[in-house]
Amino acid sequence: TRRYRRVRDALEEGSGRYPDLLLIDGGKGQLGVATAVLKDLGIEDLDTASIAKSRAIEGGHSPERFFVPGRANPIILPQNSAVVHLLARVRDEAHRFAITYHRERRKKATLRTSLTDIPGLGPVLARRLLNKFGSIARIRGLSADEIAEVPGVGRSVAEAIRQQLAARGAAETSEVKD
Repeated sequence: TRRYRRVRDALEEGSGRYPDLLLIDGGKGQLGVATAVLKDLGIEDLDTASIAKSRAIEGGHSPERFFVPGRANPIILPQNSAVVHLLARVRDEAHRFAITYHRERRKKATLRTSLTDIPGLGPVLARRLLNKFGSIARIRGLSADEIAEVPGVGRSVAEAIRQQLAARGAAETSEVKD
């Protein structure tokens, strides 16, 4: 919806155009959802098809199947044809791109420690520090010189780490006593 709303709006402004073919990854169900979204947006003249991945069946694999709106059964092309290979590679590249994107997002979201709250210290350096020293408690006990031994951590960042962790340690200790 988001993508094709922008395409439609750009087209209405005269600065965009629809693709020649919208290829959906999935079977008949995904194609149905995509065509319903396009219809809701008032886009009904866009050629649309879906590609369903071959799957393991008894005695081998099912063929790559293509679905088009208004047709109940899939179109099955010769599996060794250049068209099938091209469209399967497009689908596989879309999978690879999406998986890589989501892994990167998850990786960035998962490393959130008190280290990443220190100005000048991002997730990469935080990960290096934790890999080398094991824990924030252990880093808290180090000198700035020891912290600065980690590649990419300069003396000023090491000092900031020491000061921030010492201040947080003191704050945590006073909260426990209260």
